[in-house]
Amino acid sequence: MSMNNHPKFSVSIGAAAVIAAFFAFGEARLLLLIFIAASVHELGHYMALRLCGGGVVELRLGVTGMSMRHQYSAAYIAEIFIAAGGPIASAVLSAIAAIVARQTQVDILYHLAGMSLLLCVFNLLPALPMDGGRILYAAVSSKAENPATADRVICMTSCVVIFFALTAGACILAVTRTNFSLLAAAAWILIHYCKSGNNSIKY
Repeated sequence: MSMNNHPKFSVSIGAAAVIAAFFAFGEARLLLLIFIAASVHELGHYMALRLCGGGVVELRLGVTGMSMRHQYSAAYIAEIFIAAGGPIASAVLSAIAAIVARQTQVDILYHLAGMSLLLCVFNLLPALPMDGGRILYAAVSSKAENPATADRVICMTSCVVIFFALTAGACILAVTRTNFSLLAAAAWILIHYCKSGNNSIKY
């Protein structure tokens, strides 16, 4: 399906609050790094989507960064390619930023490299709605004779990932008393997995 000529753009209330908080606490530079890393990640998805003949319906700035709502009709191999586009772009950005940082000794580029690598690894977790979960679901669906097999596999891996992430996040918070980032990320995965209503891939 061809891309919508005028995709919608929206900003969630939560994103607006987070942006205001970053500026209020003098963390505008960190916000810029997050925006760059998230934008490159979504650009990877977009490029893969366009190569598969799909289009963008909506761009949304949420608490967790940029996201796209897609329209396309594709085979499982194309779904895998589109889902992998984001982590690949993040890995490339991380490598480039690290190389340039080593040559120029610009600290902010090291931070960008680390953030992009973290975004890549986090999104490759085999749990919906993460890219890794979408890749796993499409891969199993393409091989399994029973359509329910992919549902069972992704349900099991998602539950395992969420359980260990929540446990590790709670332990980190208990030890540090301040670092709740992993716990919040695990809660975000859990909420979005439950909101999906089923295990089908949603873009």
